[in-house]
Amino acid sequence: MNFADVKEWRIPEGDVIRVTDSQNRVIWQKEGGPDYTEPFYVENITNNVETLKFYQTDNTAPNVTIQYSTDKTSWLTLGNTYPYTKNNPLTKTLSSGEKIYLRSSINSWADSHYGNKIIGMSKVGGNIMSLIYGRNFTGQEITFPSSSTYNLSYLFGDENSKLIDSSKLLLPAITLKRGCYEAMFSSCSLLTTTPALPATTLAQSCYADMFFGCDSLTTTPALPATTLARSCYNGMFASCDSLTTAPILPATTLADYCYQYMFRGCTSLTSAPSLPATALTDYCYNNMFRECTLLNEVTCYATSGINENSSTTNWLSGVASTGTFTKAAGSTWPTGTSGIPSGWTVVNV
Repeated sequence: MNFADVKEWRIPEGDVIRVTDSQNRVIWQKEGGPDYTEPFYVENITNNVETLKFYQTDNTAPNVTIQYSTDKTSWLTLGNTYPYTKNNPLTKTLSSGEKIYLRSSINSWADSHYGNKIIGMSKVGGNIMSLIYGRNFTGQEITFPSSSTYNLSYLFGDENSKLIDSSKLLLPAITLKRGCYEAMFSSCSLLTTTPALPATTLAQSCYADMFFGCDSLTTTPALPATTLARSCYNGMFASCDSLTTAPILPATTLADYCYQYMFRGCTSLTSAPSLPATALTDYCYNNMFRECTLLNEVTCYATSGINENSSTTNWLSGVASTGTFTKAAGSTWPTGTSGIPSGWTVVNV
């Protein structure tokens, strides 16, 4: 092969390409990236038969025609007579190891909290945008449509969810919209893995309550966003009582309500992510770590806005009785649940 003639290399997801020297030492390698051309899919990774259920949460939810395929070439309609309710959903049975791809045939999915749900499956993956853009999702999925009827809130969220693995789910949009992924996995009590969240500029409530009540979740996705929006992370991991590790929060400029209730009730969390912002905004840390009963380490560099306009109201209520609070030298904090807990050691840096 003449490598000069090669214009493009594609590495399948999960594969690795390596360059070695004469002694077989690796001098460069590259792992295959996600395949954004793969439509959204559901897969049965259990040893039992599973039943995919699709239903509308309210009679105001858009009527979405779902198509499915086993080979990404031949597509069949799951059903198109409405409404489909929780007690009378569309169903598709999958045996152990079976996988089907899904797409919508119209460009409308959900409106606010009243949308459509997909539950009953143990694994989801592929590009979520095939549920919005249908067959035309490839190449335009980096922007979440701005219309109110394009919304994936509460998509998998259900108290009877069987979802375990969402690590291969692709949420590629880097331009988000208000509430686009709100409560997407709420109450998925068996969920152990999460999708990547690549957006660096957020929209109002885009991740609010996204993993609320995911009791089996022990780690979080990376949160690279540096441009926040009102309520963007509000309640995102609340009541994740197995969560032991919190994500890095790199933003230095906050938005009102941005982290409110973010980790409330995370009873296995022992340390908080470093909080680099120096100026606090209204309700930004309100109840952020409330009822994190094992939390005993917090680093916060705020110098203004502390305990003003509910910025830190009850943010450390119910945490461990002793701990270490690292703060900016010269900053003034009140003592108590809305400031530095009584009994904690203060370190100035």
